[in-house]
Amino acid sequence: MSTRSPNPLYERIERRLTVMGLKAQRASLMAGLSTAYIKNIKEGKSGSPRSEQLASLAIVLGTSIEWL
Repeated sequence: MSTRSPNPLYERIERRLTVMGLKAQRASLMAGLSTAYIKNIKEGKSGSPRSEQLASLAIVLGTSIEWL
């Protein structure tokens, strides 16, 4: 059992993926990012994602960077 606390950024991304009917890898590619981009956020490997990348992902997810 993991003791890692929930990642709020990943939780919001996951919520939008569900609403948009997208898989993480597909959304990443549509945003022009690596297929592992969202996975890295989920696993805490991306401590401080760049705003340009999040902005691209937000567009694909139909939301704003501020909400993410």
